[in-house]
Amino acid sequence: MSIMGGKLVYTKNAKNISLSFTESVETNDLSITVTQEPYGGGTRFTAVLTPKTELIINACAAFTDESLSKESRLFLNGYQTWTDSKEVTLEYSIPKLNLLAKPLIGMYGDYGFFRHSRSRLHSYTYTYIKNDSSAITLYGSLSEKSGYTVFEYDKTKSSLSVLKDCNGLCPKPGEPYVLFDLYIIKAEESAAFDLYFEAQSIKKPRVKPCTGWTSWYNYYTKVTQGDVLENLEAFSSRKLPIDYFQIDDGFQQAVGDWLKINSKFPRGMGFLADEIHSAGYKAGLWLAPLICEKTSQI
Repeated sequence: MSIMGGKLVYTKNAKNISLSFTESVETNDLSITVTQEPYGGGTRFTAVLTPKTELIINACAAFTDESLSKESRLFLNGYQTWTDSKEVTLEYSIPKLNLLAKPLIGMYGDYGFFRHSRSRLHSYTYTYIKNDSSAITLYGSLSEKSGYTVFEYDKTKSSLSVLKDCNGLCPKPGEPYVLFDLYIIKAEESAAFDLYFEAQSIKKPRVKPCTGWTSWYNYYTKVTQGDVLENLEAFSSRKLPIDYFQIDDGFQQAVGDWLKINSKFPRGMGFLADEIHSAGYKAGLWLAPLICEKTSQI
C-alpha cells in the first residue's frame, strides 16, 4: 500500500535517457523531489521534477507494492461517460471500440492516444482494490492540472503502476513540474472516498438531486421539434414531477455552431424554452463547447 519508486524517460540533445528513483535524486540535467508521508488518514506521495536544462519527457511511471490475486476486485474509472467505469477482476479485458461506432465516438474516448492492451487494464484519476468485503485500498490523484494520472494493472505480473500523461512535454528549465501527487488510503469504501474528497478539499454536495427528461437516448441526433413537443405534452398532461426538460445533441447545424439551429427546429430554441417553462419545467440544452466538426463554420 505504498509507492516503491519511479522511472522517468526523457530526451536531451536527441539522446534518450532513463532515470530510476526510489527517493529524491539530482543529476546534471534535473532534480526530482520525492516525499511520502502520512496525510488525511492515509498516505500522500509526491514527485516533483525541476529541469536544469531543456529536455523532452517521453514517459513517467511510479510503481506500487500491491500484489493482486484472481479474487481481487479492481475499480476502473473510464476516460469519459462513454467508456466503462466498473468493478472487474484481472480476467477482464477492456473491450475494443466497435468499428461501426468508431466514426461516431472514436474521437471522444482515449482510443487514439492511450495504448489499449489485452494484457493490461487502466483507470483514470483514481482506482481501488477490494480484497475483502469490509475495506478497499484507494489510490487517487490529488491534482490533474499537470496531466492525466492513469493507474495501470499488469495482468501478467499482477501488479499496479501509475502513469503520467506527459509524453512530449517540454517543461521549462527551473520551473517545477508535478509528476505525481497521489493519495493512498485503506478503509471501508464510503469512508475511503470521504477521506479522498477531504484530501482534495472537496465539500460534500448540499444540493438535492434533480430529475428530468432528455431527448438523447430515444432520438439521438435525429430529434426534431415535433419530438420535443410530443414528449413535453406527455409529461405535462400527466403532471409528472420532473425538474428539467432537456434537448440534447441534434438541434445545431454542426457541432461547434451552437447558435445555428437546423431545419428540424423551425421555430428555434427560444420557442421551445418558452413552451417548456409554460409546462412548469426548467429548460435544458446540451452543449459541447470545446469540440467542433471540420464542416462547422467555426
